[in-house]
Amino acid sequence: LEPNKYLLFTKRKIFIENFSDINSGLILNGIFFISCFLFNKNNYGILKLFKINYYTIYYKNN
Repeated sequence: LEPNKYLLFTKRKIFIENFSDINSGLILNGIFFISCFLFNKNNYGILKLFKINYYTIYYKNN
């Protein structure tokens, strides 16, 4: 599966397992969503930049 197809422009929140601090998670999610809009084709590279394992991100409905 290509990461761009279901990481981009989703209406679901992204929860990261490794973040126990809510504030850190919200800041990282904000950076991730902004990066999705600015760099549409580089989402996987941005995930690598923040050293997030791609398989630790999962979706959960609001």
